[in-house]
Amino acid sequence: MPKFKVIAGDVNKGFCNYNSKGMYLNKKEYVPFIDVMSLEETDRGIEITLFDGRRILVEGGLLLGKAFAKTVKIALFNESKDINIRQNQYEQRKLLDTKVKPPLTTGKILLFFLVVFIGLIIVIMIGSRIDNSNNNTYVSNKSEIEQAKLKVSKEILTFKYTKQDYPKLYKRWGDTAMLKINELIPKIALHVAHEKTCDKVEVVDLSDKRSQPKDNIVFYADCANNKRFYVSEADLINDKSISAEQDKEIDKLLAVNQCDTAIKMLLQNPNTFEQHIMDTDVSAIFNGNIIVHRGFSAKNSLGMKIDYHARCTLDSNYKIDPEFVRIEQK
Repeated sequence: MPKFKVIAGDVNKGFCNYNSKGMYLNKKEYVPFIDVMSLEETDRGIEITLFDGRRILVEGGLLLGKAFAKTVKIALFNESKDINIRQNQYEQRKLLDTKVKPPLTTGKILLFFLVVFIGLIIVIMIGSRIDNSNNNTYVSNKSEIEQAKLKVSKEILTFKYTKQDYPKLYKRWGDTAMLKINELIPKIALHVAHEKTCDKVEVVDLSDKRSQPKDNIVFYADCANNKRFYVSEADLINDKSISAEQDKEIDKLLAVNQCDTAIKMLLQNPNTFEQHIMDTDVSAIFNGNIIVHRGFSAKNSLGMKIDYHARCTLDSNYKIDPEFVRIEQK
């Protein structure tokens, strides 16, 4: 791009670029030649006055100065010779905030295509990485599924409840729900197989106790190491990690208190109940129930103090029926 040299005036001194339509001042400012009010070649140089009032003195050397002045004159040749008309045109452009954009140069065009080319390469690379990531994820997921299948009895993956063999179940749930239940069985098995505490899934069945026909589907899955898992349809959808019933945290204090309350209801002299703290144990079993073994003393009908051992069975909600309390004399 050709240059001219500013040696004085209202803009920074130094070399500036220009093209056939305008000039670049202060590096970033582009001024079209139609905004030049006058150009005069003098002994001091080329004196330029802009419509905004700024004055610029350009070095008038034989090469740079002459070429620049010629370019400006050519650009203004078809413009009105009447300064007032051109002044009004300038004011109109300023009023409408109509800016004349610098024309595209070969350098800018090349830069544009270079940026587009680099952008395409980046997009392709990112897309490739995403594809590879997806492929790796797919391979990883596929591998995990295959490993999970090894921890599931083959019969479970192909088992289906049939209307002929389970007429009562179909009547209670309906054909649509049973279709979903059959679809969920192998998925439940694979979901449990991912749990490290399960060595191998041997049984998956519908839980009558925890399910609610047509509203809430809950399965239980039993593993070879006697671990039992309860999995709902919602757990499966949310990919929720689950714990075996035997591994769940127990509120031991609540369980013992519930057991003591049930024991006292069966005693002839409940006010004489004395707990044996060192003879107490709380644990969960495979079906989610909680077992409390409780040693205690109490007076019998004759007023004699007797040592006893009780076994209380609570459900997963810590509820207990006195019917499930067994008391034996030590």
